[in-house]
Amino acid sequence: NRVTESESKRMGSNLGNYFPQFIWVLRDFMLELADVDGNAITAKEYLEKSLRPQKGRGKRIQEKNETRRLLTELFPSRDCVTMVRPVYDERQLRNLNSVSSDKLRVEFKQSLATLKSKIWNSGVKMIDGNPV
Repeated sequence: NRVTESESKRMGSNLGNYFPQFIWVLRDFMLELADVDGNAITAKEYLEKSLRPQKGRGKRIQEKNETRRLLTELFPSRDCVTMVRPVYDERQLRNLNSVSSDKLRVEFKQSLATLKSKIWNSGVKMIDGNPV
């Protein structure tokens, strides 16, 4: 059961007030965070760019744009964290649960710390002035 644009408008434009913060975690991220001119962008800016509707009329594009619209509407508070591969070695990657934390890449541990901080500092969800 999909929520159509007209149904979501009928339910009220404040439906997103009832949803938690959305944090998009991109693991094994290898792209450079840059705009079309090569200027550095943040992970949040990358997320917002990814949520922009794409041009086109095909069914697949319309479905993807509907997903983008719903994510934007239902999660007004959103963020993104990119994480590199935790280790370089493929064998270690296959057995990651047995790899000690001192063998993890520094960049991965930094991203993990950023993710934890965003979760712990996101605050208590409030609805009508009451914590939920």
